[in-house]
Amino acid sequence: MKNFLRCGLFLLVAAAVLSACAPAIPTLPPEAIYTAAAETMETRLTLAAGETAVALLTQMAQSPTPTPVMPTLPPPLPTFTSRPPTSTPTPVPPTPIPATCDLASFVEHVTIPDYATFVPGANFIKTWRVQNVGECIWTPAYSLVFASGAALGAPSVVGLAGTVRPGESFDISVSFTAPMETGFYEGRWVLRSPSNQIIDILSSEQTALWVRIQVVPLTPSTDFSLDMAVNACEARWRSGTGLLGCPGRQDDRNGAVMLLTEPNLESRRENELAIWLRPNQGSNGSISGEFPAYRIRDGDRFMAEIGCLRDNPRCNLTFRLDYRALDGELWNLGAWDEVYDGFTTDIDIDLSALAGQTIQLILGMTNHGNYQDANGFWFAPHIDNVIPTSQLVLNWRRQGGLRNVCDDLRIYLTGRRSGEARASTCRDNARELGRSSLSAQELDQVLNWIDRFSAFDGEVYLASTDDPVTSYLVFQGRGRSEALSNDINLISSFAQSLFNELSR
Repeated sequence: MKNFLRCGLFLLVAAAVLSACAPAIPTLPPEAIYTAAAETMETRLTLAAGETAVALLTQMAQSPTPTPVMPTLPPPLPTFTSRPPTSTPTPVPPTPIPATCDLASFVEHVTIPDYATFVPGANFIKTWRVQNVGECIWTPAYSLVFASGAALGAPSVVGLAGTVRPGESFDISVSFTAPMETGFYEGRWVLRSPSNQIIDILSSEQTALWVRIQVVPLTPSTDFSLDMAVNACEARWRSGTGLLGCPGRQDDRNGAVMLLTEPNLESRRENELAIWLRPNQGSNGSISGEFPAYRIRDGDRFMAEIGCLRDNPRCNLTFRLDYRALDGELWNLGAWDEVYDGFTTDIDIDLSALAGQTIQLILGMTNHGNYQDANGFWFAPHIDNVIPTSQLVLNWRRQGGLRNVCDDLRIYLTGRRSGEARASTCRDNARELGRSSLSAQELDQVLNWIDRFSAFDGEVYLASTDDPVTSYLVFQGRGRSEALSNDINLISSFAQSLFNELSR
């Protein structure tokens, strides 16, 4: 009995000792703690529970008494709430974004920069340069599509001309026509894949390509007697295949005539009007325009510049200037050969030999080279008169009398062999009463006085009982002699006769 009690007491003491040696399980506060601290406490509690279980199992195996002792399980872990860390976390490199299959980049405007100016109805071709910066190969099934704004007479869809591989650049062109109304116009175009997906265009606005133009009024130059560029569409145009409309289209194989406000000549860029001509396709294709009738004055000169347009290296053309007389007979005024060599030809032809005749000028061009490069121009073709039309020779005025008249006659030289008389009244804001060209006899008389007399002014008083008047005259002669009274009376009578004739 004493041994049994001693053994039992030993076991109780041993259990108490083992229990005192086991790690204590901390009591966690109910409030949340940081996540890192929670993970550390969880690991420590798990290890402590395992060590306690191993010690108890060892004791049970060594004890002769088969009485099982159940281990005390740790309390359940509390629920923790995460809080932001107090220090900045280490940056994590971004995950690379895979390359896009279809992606484009705008490179440049090859032709027609933004806000280029055109006259109403002018035809032009806009070319953009674009690069394929995606991973996919573009085929002719890809296209440029009109999206919004002003269509400017262009087709709604333009396909790619060929295959474009990743990294390659390509040019895509669209033919446009400027509206007839002046103002600012713009159109938005987008690239589209065969699956009808819009392709993003880098370095561009809103993933689009734009055409922007300004249409300005068509105003003739006040410096020319006849501005043929402004009046280009009043001419009758035809090619080797027949009549042509004006303006035309560059891609018309029958030929075309177009206006350029900022022509890019083979030698330079200009800012005046040029007539762009393209002959019909085929061997020795041709194009010509016959302008409305024009009466040639003494001193008239035809002036223009001709050549090939820029970027047409195989251009080989012959230009012609002809005219048709009223009887229908055709005459040539000159012919010039032009190739793409960086040089142009200035034309200056004196038309005084045709003074007094009414003719129709004809601008023509024939192709001897590659059809695609047969792009020629007539830059600023016009007729100018080198003799001032305001060269006043005689100013005659008659005033007084019972009717209180105030008559005025002025004679002008309009050329080396032409003159004009203009009659008006001094009253009613100098209202014009009539004008007429001088006849050959009248012109000879005036030229004779000019060559004989120096400049003078005179006065002739014609008295009568019923209507006395005084005539005053100023004469611009270039001779050496001074006019005598008889000369002054003769010139005054000549002027009075012209005035009476014109004022009837």
